[in-house]
Amino acid sequence: MDLYFWGANSHFQSGTGIESEQFETPIKVDFAETDKIAQICGGGGHTIILTNDGRVFTVGWNNKGQCGVPKIEVVKNFTKITDGIRLVRCGWDVSCLISSSNDVFMMGNNQHEQFGVKNPKMADQLLKVNFPEEVSDVSFGLRHTAVLTKSGKLWLFGKSKCVKVAEEMKNHQISTRKFNFNEISYLEMQFFEAKISQISSGQHFTLIYTENHKFFLIGENKHASMSNQEIQICPNPVQEISSGWTHAAILDKNGVLYTFGRNNYHQLGRKSLENCEIAPLGFSEKLKKVICGSEHTISLTESGKIFTWGWNEHGNCGVNGTENVETPTQVPLKGKCELIGAGCGFCFALLRS
Repeated sequence: MDLYFWGANSHFQSGTGIESEQFETPIKVDFAETDKIAQICGGGGHTIILTNDGRVFTVGWNNKGQCGVPKIEVVKNFTKITDGIRLVRCGWDVSCLISSSNDVFMMGNNQHEQFGVKNPKMADQLLKVNFPEEVSDVSFGLRHTAVLTKSGKLWLFGKSKCVKVAEEMKNHQISTRKFNFNEISYLEMQFFEAKISQISSGQHFTLIYTENHKFFLIGENKHASMSNQEIQICPNPVQEISSGWTHAAILDKNGVLYTFGRNNYHQLGRKSLENCEIAPLGFSEKLKKVICGSEHTISLTESGKIFTWGWNEHGNCGVNGTENVETPTQVPLKGKCELIGAGCGFCFALLRS
């Protein structure tokens, strides 16, 4: 298996160890155990790799400790920080690791109480955070955090616009309550008819998908003219949801992709910058994975092809140039791709050699 990177590299987030502002075409990354990579997650300028046996490796921007390596501003090569982990998540300058026993660890910036605790304001080593219930997943917005519990509830916290707007949510399908925990305020949402099954956060919103196939946008996405509301996206069950700063992508179980939100960089995969409505994106074959960067998108087809589109200032789309990419364009890599990953302005791909 071969690991490739492209896009912004100003903080060494590629893991190549090469000092270069960006890579406009894919470059091979020397990672010792590519055949064991299970997940690749990126933030504003850092990367986390999770292996299938639970080990965690980090690289890149570490100004707030988001790589979990003490007293180093930039981590230039992938460094193992822990093991026993089942899921990793990245925000702009914050990271979360969830262990196989569902313990939650935070590292990085907590200036806006994104950890779910008041203090410390920064952690450059794994900080275990206790929650009132067992946690299933975590998603970071710009300054807020969304937590999905095992029981299917949503918690929102952090000093952010999303939480302030969400507090005004009124919907007969949802019960909301505020409570204090770990010396900060939490907003809890619970749906009467079904549990929440997936969450994904943008700059000022969190997108929710429930077990009975309903979508809600909590907070606001003014570019899609949406705020605290149920939205109709697709008729079929959903495989996954992903959010950028101001756009979102929803992949159904038939491999059909829907996008909506801001389209100023063509991050929706459409030529028309004015078209922000929910709509399917035409592909000649089925997709099996989609990930939104901050303002670009990467997808993977069932046959192992990689397509990217959107913001491309740093070569984020990997198509040899820095012009924004208007529609889905195949990344020129030989071999079948098995796994993709993305950060705010960069991408990774794992290919079978």
